[in-house]
Amino acid sequence: MPGDDTVARVAADGTLGVDFGTTHTVAALTGAAGRVQPILFDANLLLPSAVYGAADGALLVGRDAERTARLDPARYEPNPKRRVDERTVLLGEREFRVVDLVAALLRRVGDEAARVAGALPGRLVLTHPAHWAASRRAVLTEAAEVAGLPAPAMVPEPVAAAAYFSTTLGRTVPPEKLLIVYDLGGGTFDTSVLRQRPGGGWEVLASAGLDDVGGLDLDAALVGQLRGSVGGADPDRWRHLVEPGGDEVAQRRSLTFWQDVRAAKEQLSRSSSALVRVPLFETDAIVTREEFERAARPYLERTVDLTAATLQRAGGRPDQVAGVFLVGGSSRIPLVGTLLHRRLLVAPTVIEQPELVVALGSLAGASAAEPGAAGSTNAGSPHHGPAAPDTSPPPSMAPPVPPAPVRVVRHRVWRLPAVSVALVAAILVGLYGWQAWSAAGRAGDGNRPDGAGATSGQAAGPDGEQRVQVDRAVWYTGLKVTVGTVSHRPNRQPPLVVDVRLDNQSGEQYDLWRLKVFVQTGSRYVEGAVTESNPVPSGAASDYHLEFPVDRLDGPLAAAALVFGRGEEARSVLPLGTGKAVTNEPRVVLTDLRITHRDLELAFTSCDLRADFSARHRQAARGYAVVGCRFDVRYTGRGLHWFRVEHLRLKLPDGTLTSAPEPPYELMTDNVVHPGVYVGFAVKWPAPGRYVLQVVDPHDDEKASAANTRDVPFTL
Repeated sequence: MPGDDTVARVAADGTLGVDFGTTHTVAALTGAAGRVQPILFDANLLLPSAVYGAADGALLVGRDAERTARLDPARYEPNPKRRVDERTVLLGEREFRVVDLVAALLRRVGDEAARVAGALPGRLVLTHPAHWAASRRAVLTEAAEVAGLPAPAMVPEPVAAAAYFSTTLGRTVPPEKLLIVYDLGGGTFDTSVLRQRPGGGWEVLASAGLDDVGGLDLDAALVGQLRGSVGGADPDRWRHLVEPGGDEVAQRRSLTFWQDVRAAKEQLSRSSSALVRVPLFETDAIVTREEFERAARPYLERTVDLTAATLQRAGGRPDQVAGVFLVGGSSRIPLVGTLLHRRLLVAPTVIEQPELVVALGSLAGASAAEPGAAGSTNAGSPHHGPAAPDTSPPPSMAPPVPPAPVRVVRHRVWRLPAVSVALVAAILVGLYGWQAWSAAGRAGDGNRPDGAGATSGQAAGPDGEQRVQVDRAVWYTGLKVTVGTVSHRPNRQPPLVVDVRLDNQSGEQYDLWRLKVFVQTGSRYVEGAVTESNPVPSGAASDYHLEFPVDRLDGPLAAAALVFGRGEEARSVLPLGTGKAVTNEPRVVLTDLRITHRDLELAFTSCDLRADFSARHRQAARGYAVVGCRFDVRYTGRGLHWFRVEHLRLKLPDGTLTSAPEPPYELMTDNVVHPGVYVGFAVKWPAPGRYVLQVVDPHDDEKASAANTRDVPFTL
């Protein structure tokens, strides 16, 4: 029976937080020392929420279920969360209780948590959609009991996300302001408007959802796009592919096709095109981001409309919104941020792994949750998070076992809370640590971090106007930003204008709402914005204007500075006078490198030490650098071959292996070159020494070994 092999009930210090999602389940663990770490499942942060019911009654979960489903798709349930209202589910010829399907997933989570912590944590937190009734929450509570886990504390998903926003990201939401949590997951969409109480805790003012919009529905939209380009010539054959009926061979073929479509959709969030193998038609179809966005737009516009309506129902206005926090894996689709920004006039906050937000936030949001009672939460009543912000570093995006976790948290928000002088000083001290590597090997030009460049004196004009010619550059989120003339005109609007040239070196189109820039005058930080709305195409350089609402300067204009990025990011700092700059200029560590290893050929165009994940338009965390590489890859074997996380690793000077927080995910066919693949590894910095880039090509069921690993050493 599913409940027989429960994990050992060994009470240990710490809390296990679990986000049971429609397509994936995510978990995080905190120990007695308070350190938070996500849990890995088969070297992956995401555990597929899939379940396979074997003929003998055993339940396989996660990737084991996905692999086995190809043998008999009728025994496979990819999304048990969507079946939560049903008492039983038929898998093959056997009926299983929905509770037992969920319990099997929770048991796997408990097993991994016990392995990492040495014992099963003594406390459990489970998250749920804000609108779930007591009967649905009772399914989770019973499933935890069947799995042998502690009685769970129940935390609504938007409260967990809000707790992450205020603790891990350290954001302050004043009592008169609102936070919107936009949660676009694999199977559903939920949006909530919350308010933080002065004494701590969160109040859900309004919440709404769409059960027919999620990643699965966007997969279907992409399939519809392919039907027009591929299936139109033979509608019957296409129908047999996407709706295979009871034929097991056809079911396996259809399952493989839908999995490839999902992978292509995810690739289009970071690439301009993707390849989909279309069985039955025996062809490879290329889909572009533009085509996908055209198909997905009606779905995404519904989510934006519902978000705006929910804000109105909560009695709020866009100018009262302190942040729009994107949660769920599907929220990383670039069009999501664009549509929300246009509608609400607030730049959304995004992080590298939005799938992790709810699980990580549940550990903070559980401080006021009550364990046990299935009916203990109410979406319409106040839900409390932590009483005070936690300023400790964000949790790791790297494997949660030794060494110490790598913090890779990026985010975006439109407004800047007040920052104390002492905190500003501490941030700038950390920023200047970048000079050691950014100055190395640099020519003596205007981009030198010591300020020895072309910077003219300050010019004064009538009515207190000031002008400074800077002509220096910094690097931020894949852009080279060259600052030209800076003008302060206190009696005109806008009072402070900066002429900049934005050179997009990322390889992907750059949406300007991602650019976070502040002017520092005295102890004040004032956020600015790009006046133009047109994005910067890949490889292009264009002139733009930055505007800042700064009527009064705390000193001369030449004493001010431009700061790119937020406090927890590896900021770039450019004084408008002759002071020291933190430019974060990339430094080449490998170039023109070609590797032939087993069935893979890789041609590296560059590997840089830099302060950003350039292709993702995201900045590294403060105290970290990024080893970012671009390369072309070709598979010389036969058939299809996935190129993903296990193929590239970075060995640190202490021998620790780390993987990319957002690895490449390419489906390759024989002798087809995939150009411009990007991978970025976060490393603590400064940490000079000998690093090793490893190319691993395991075949079949091989594990990584010296025989299938190629080492490429380099020194930082």
